Amino acid sequence: MSLALSNALQAAVYQRLSSHAVLQQLIGPAVFDQPPPGTDIPETFVMIGAERVRDRSAVDARASVHELEIVVETTEPRFATAKAVAATVAEALEAPPLTLAQGHLVSIGFRSARARRLSGGQRRRIAMVFRAFVEDV
Repeated sequence: MSLALSNALQAAVYQRLSSHAVLQQLIGPAVFDQPPPGTDIPETFVMIGAERVRDRSAVDARASVHELEIVVETTEPRFATAKAVAATVAEALEAPPLTLAQGHLVSIGFRSARARRLSGGQRRRIAMVFRAFVEDV
């Protein structure tokens, strides 16, 4: 079971973030499920990152817990922009339940975040972890 619903969850997260009106106002279409291509990297973007999946199936139900990393990265000189975008991402994911193409999202919630400077202080990055519990119904 462990990875059976991973793709459906990632697709639903991507769809929610890429179509969220407030997030679009902040960063435009800069939501990625892989690092932005080439050297034309947006000033601020959101990327769906690493995922850790654990099986939580029972005798009569298949389920898994997904710890999904969502990254906000910016060239803005302070963390204010990255934090505003990160807060909007959290609001978007914790709003009405995501609809999965396969399975059912039981819950999703913020677990942790780490803010840091990259590239000698030229970029700011916030890596958030969200925990999702999904069942295969």
